[in-house]
Amino acid sequence: MNKPGSKAVNLSVLYTVVGLFMLAGANAHAKKVKPLDQMPQAPGPGDAICKNFDPLTANLNDFDYRTLAWYRQTEYRAEDPFSDHALWTEFRLQVKDKIDRIHGNQNARNLVLYSNRDEANETRAEACMKLPPLPPPPRQDTVAPFVDEARFTDALRKAGLSNDEISRVLAKKSQFTILGHENPFAVKEFSEGLFQVIHEEADLTPSSASPTKWSKKFLRTENTFTRAVQKIASKLLVALGNGTTSRHFRVGTEDNLREWILAQPERSIFPTELFRQSYRLNKGDVYLSILAIENVLSEYFLIGDRENLVQTNKLGMILNHLNGYMDLYGPWYHLWGTILFGYVAGPIEGMVAADAEMLNGIFAKDASNQEDLANRKGIDIGVQLRRFMKNEEWKNLESHPEYLVKERYLHLEEDYSDRIQKFWKEHQSEFPGSQPAPTPTPAQSE
Repeated sequence: MNKPGSKAVNLSVLYTVVGLFMLAGANAHAKKVKPLDQMPQAPGPGDAICKNFDPLTANLNDFDYRTLAWYRQTEYRAEDPFSDHALWTEFRLQVKDKIDRIHGNQNARNLVLYSNRDEANETRAEACMKLPPLPPPPRQDTVAPFVDEARFTDALRKAGLSNDEISRVLAKKSQFTILGHENPFAVKEFSEGLFQVIHEEADLTPSSASPTKWSKKFLRTENTFTRAVQKIASKLLVALGNGTTSRHFRVGTEDNLREWILAQPERSIFPTELFRQSYRLNKGDVYLSILAIENVLSEYFLIGDRENLVQTNKLGMILNHLNGYMDLYGPWYHLWGTILFGYVAGPIEGMVAADAEMLNGIFAKDASNQEDLANRKGIDIGVQLRRFMKNEEWKNLESHPEYLVKERYLHLEEDYSDRIQKFWKEHQSEFPGSQPAPTPTPAQSE
């Protein structure tokens, strides 16, 4: 008999092995691919393959990487073979891009980024595939990121800093950041907050659309090994890993949800309020509600200075760290991405995916313990919501409005005193103002 957890361990090993084969296969394939800026002109409206283009019936092998790189869905589809082909191509291009950079080619241009756009070919490809033009990069705030100075000051005072020292810190607060260690997400309470939203929106009957999968048509075009890999690596997992659910898992309510976000006061949005608005827009479909949130939050993850996006500045603090200059964009979209995957995939696959993402974070130079916690706890929250829907618990739910209080499901009361004292001891000379008297030398003491 298997020991508890052995299934998860075995599946984790299997995912690791399959992942290595995926990378090896993608690398071998990607070596044959020229960078986007070295490829021939993309097909345009006058070309035969563009006539009567339909992503559901198009011959996938007629389109090269240049065209596929710009494909994106315009509406929700449970199956979309052209999207499948584009997403798998995108994965191969990402592998090529990373390997080129490992080999020292820092100017590799294999991916379509907002900062790496070939507008002439992009316009031709969009016209061929009958897509609306990709919107320009979003507006960014010109104001400095928000900092809760009252909370910041209280923490400094609790750590024993004097009023003069606190003033010096506040004058250069962007250089004083303490990363939290404690988990801010209370899984049970967070899940209960989402349940309460569903209960209060009684005019909507909870439902769940079928998650998008690799289409049979697409799988028939792949070799046996790739098909075997794709049975384990779901389309959702690949899209989340690429950060491209907004391109390949379109819901249709994203624009309305973003408009609502932009209309809110700065730093005022918290998870239950965001879920409620998406739940309303998606008419009670829990899967599409979570997916729409993830699409809106992750769409611009490659934008430089993404912390200053207008929509980012509407999001409230959900992390344990001191000072608001830390990455807030990343944990928000990671949290909802893992809630989505936990909801669709369940506890075992979800845990493996969270572990893989955490391992990637360990080796990243900007690894964040708080982002890792968002990954792991997001999976747990998604699994709770999955169970809630599967068992139709919403039918017999009692009302608890207090479940919506953010302090109940977000624990942001970490004590930073020890780290503040250590940081101040090591860096106080970097903050202008009255400086501490120098320590006298033995000669001076005499």
